[in-house]
Amino acid sequence: MDNIGNDIVASAEENIGKTSKFFTELWEWFLGILPSLITAVIVLLVGLLFTKLVLKIMQKGLDKSKIEVTASNFIKSLSKIVLYILLFCVVLSIVGIPMTSIVAVVSTMALAIGMSLKDSLSNVAGGFIILFTKPFKIGDFIETDSVKGEVKQISILYTMINDHDGNRMVYVPNGTVASHKVCNYTREGLVRVDWTFGISYNAVYEEARKCILDVLSQMEKVSPKIPVTVRMKEHGSSAILINVRAWTDYDNYWTVYYDVVEGVRRSFIDNDIEIPFDQLDVHVISSEAKANSHTMA
Repeated sequence: MDNIGNDIVASAEENIGKTSKFFTELWEWFLGILPSLITAVIVLLVGLLFTKLVLKIMQKGLDKSKIEVTASNFIKSLSKIVLYILLFCVVLSIVGIPMTSIVAVVSTMALAIGMSLKDSLSNVAGGFIILFTKPFKIGDFIETDSVKGEVKQISILYTMINDHDGNRMVYVPNGTVASHKVCNYTREGLVRVDWTFGISYNAVYEEARKCILDVLSQMEKVSPKIPVTVRMKEHGSSAILINVRAWTDYDNYWTVYYDVVEGVRRSFIDNDIEIPFDQLDVHVISSEAKANSHTMA
């Protein structure tokens, strides 16, 4: 029994000695890297402040330059990512991790992230395409991928569009924007407004046309650069349809549209031009008339 007790005590002392040695070596290792760790923390804090300062100076420089807001925001976002990656690599190298290992890890992470986030990378590529081809810029009114509205911001991944129909901010992936048709309503400065008015077959077309032209001539927001169009479109089932086209700034689109509709309505009423509506003529045949028709047949 004494031998067994001695073996247990010896085994416990051996384990305690190994544990003590492990923590001693761990403490010595910590003390050895402590200066590097403190330096790394200081460099990290200074690097974060320096990065913010650089980005602030860059923003001021971009604001003073003639670079568009679209490109300015994109450059700022990309520079921010690059600066943080460089700071991360510098901090790891100060701790004692070899630069080759850091590059290998970053490359592996980039590959893994690229495989798992291929859609996001396509959005980044789409952002570069938008930046360099410039199909639109911030403030333009565009339509793409069934979304219509004003471009508020172009980031690395998304194009933010204010959907005026519901005052919603729609985030459209840049990859989708780059691969779909984009209709820019403000690139040429003017947008076309279309109307179709109907008049009765008993009305005089020339008088109705004159009323419409008079209304358009009183609209200050209708552009005089492009002549308006007022032409007979077709002979409808219950009305003569008149096609009207005018041009205005996209900001005034709906104002011009509604003002002209209301103005033409008033002008037609003032000039006794009948505005038709769908009618159904019902002919009632009495039983006696129906019997006579069969007798005559």
